[in-house]
Amino acid sequence: MQVPDTIFREYDIRGTVGDQLTGAVAHAIGKAFATFAAARLGRAPRIAVGRDNRPSGADLAANVLSGIEDAGAFALFVGSVPTPALYFATHTLTVDGGLQVTGSHNPPEFNGFKMVLEGGAIHGEDIKLLHRSIVEDRTPDRAGGSRTTHGDVLDGYRKAIVARNGPLPRRVKVVVDCGNGVASLVAVETLRTLGADVVPLKRRVYVAASLLTAAAVAVSGVIGFVGLVVPHAMRTLWGHRHRPLLPASFVGGGALLALSDTVARVAVAPRELPVGIVTALIGVPVFALMLRRWSAT
Repeated sequence: MQVPDTIFREYDIRGTVGDQLTGAVAHAIGKAFATFAAARLGRAPRIAVGRDNRPSGADLAANVLSGIEDAGAFALFVGSVPTPALYFATHTLTVDGGLQVTGSHNPPEFNGFKMVLEGGAIHGEDIKLLHRSIVEDRTPDRAGGSRTTHGDVLDGYRKAIVARNGPLPRRVKVVVDCGNGVASLVAVETLRTLGADVVPLKRRVYVAASLLTAAAVAVSGVIGFVGLVVPHAMRTLWGHRHRPLLPASFVGGGALLALSDTVARVAVAPRELPVGIVTALIGVPVFALMLRRWSAT
């Protein structure tokens, strides 16, 4: 099987999904790693497999598991976990090593694989050996392979962190931004159990709040344009005297911005509800006054 040698790096295997990394490539990597581990151990290995939460991870992990099984090894799927949790699993479960499907810090079109065996990372010449065994077709099928699932790794990982590091000597307030990463499954609850006051950033809410603020800016601009142009146009066409609404439109635009800020505050940090209420109590009447003045001119 031909696989690009450029994806076999010093400490991991990494490439773009769909061209460099496919289901067939993932199957071959799982099979090659299991074959490598069997040669190192002198017996069929037991390998834990985890993945991050990239959309491509589910298919790649399924093919890795199939490759490990086809090599005659035992594959233990531990689900969506951070890479350190996979390493934790290799020390606390009855396995010889582990393989994590993860793109790490790379853009979403990437994914990859990190491997450990007997407590040490697979890197350097060992990763190059995996590549050669694939392209030279030295990963035969072997009978006796199997797989199963273990769903309690995250709970044990969280408890181990708390037991080793908690409780905190003093209560602290922390803001957690998991950047849509798989650490979001464990970070917030772990920090709270340690004794921290946690404010988790909600990416979807922030996107919505940003869109709301942008809309408020746009509407205030339109109001300003209408308040400046329409009265003068009416006076020119029909001789009516209308007071320019520009000052009121600026106030109305400010009210809209205050309202969007209120929504953002309350959505992201519910404890700031009092601040949001005060902002709304000031912003809404001003906005209503602006509309009344607009309709009266």
